[in-house]
Amino acid sequence: MQLIETNVHSGEGMTTVEFVGEGREKVLVCMAAQDAPEEAAVTRAKVIMVQLTAFDIDPAQ
Repeated sequence: MQLIETNVHSGEGMTTVEFVGEGREKVLVCMAAQDAPEEAAVTRAKVIMVQLTAFDIDPAQ
């Protein structure tokens, strides 16, 4: 996925970072709301995604 846009939405106790790809595919990372700048929310979302990729899950499961 080639990233073309990143959006941050906050409200109702939740912060959502939306990564939009070239083919309009989207990856959303929803986090408990924090009083942090958008840049910090994007960085935190990227860290969460990196942590997820550390798991080697069998697709047959």
